Order: sequence, then C-alpha cells, then structure tokens
Amino acid sequence: MDYGLRVCHAVQQMGKKLNVSGGPTARFLISFLHSIFMKEIARALHRNANPEKAAFLPKFFKTGKGQYGEGDQFIGVMVPDTRKVAQKFSHIQLEELEPLLDSKIHEERLTALLILVEKFKKAKNEGGQKTVVDFYLNHLHGVNNWDLV
Repeated sequence: MDYGLRVCHAVQQMGKKLNVSGGPTARFLISFLHSIFMKEIARALHRNANPEKAAFLPKFFKTGKGQYGEGDQFIGVMVPDTRKVAQKFSHIQLEELEPLLDSKIHEERLTALLILVEKFKKAKNEGGQKTVVDFYLNHLHGVNNWDLV
C-alpha cells in the first residue's frame, strides 16, 4: 500500500476513534483526506497515462468549443487501467469523491464515477443504494460525456 494511503487510513481511523462528527476538527480532517486522496488517485492515474492517447481522446470525445465535452482535459488513461485505480480506492467516503467530480481531467471524473458504481454494488440495502444514487444526482455537473453516464 502506498504511503499516502496508509496516512489516509490512519486519519480515517483516528477520526472514528475520536468520534469527530462536526466542528473545525472534522472539517480539517475531511479537507486533509480530500487533498490526500485526490493526490493519490491523480498519481495512480498519471502512472498509467499515455501521451499519444491524451492527444487523440479530445477529438474522440468532442471537447472543442461548443461541443458536448468542451473543456475536458485528458491524460490518456485507458478504461481498464482507470477501473483498476477505482477498485484500489473504492473504500473512500462519498464526500472524498467531490474534488474528483469537480476535476477538469476526464479520467479523474471517470474514476470517481466508477467508485460510485462499486459503492452501489456493495451497498447492503436499498437505503445504502439510495445514498449513492442521491450523491450521484447531486453531482451531475461532472457528468458531461456519454462514457461518464
């Protein structure tokens, strides 16, 4: 396990043990986790980046001015590699996915959405599934392309 992931797990466990549920300490821990998870996921994706694919994908996904994917940026990670990264980080909390869903980088948003799919599959009941669906519906701003739906 990567060093950053070990730190994230330790901080998550510390928050649970301290029963941190609100206030400045909770906000700090959440902000800290968001930052670390975002960096770790970005690193994992960049390890699989392919510059040739990154040059081709904007044309394929119609990212030009006025096109449906306008503004999307690509680093050239193929879907099977993106799925592996999503699987590795499927344990993170829903709130920790928000920075990924806000990312300009297409593969980061795809990773967050694949994590949501895993969370939906692993939900123990309809209530858990509803929580995932509601989170998804509240973050549709990051779902701007056919492969992200």
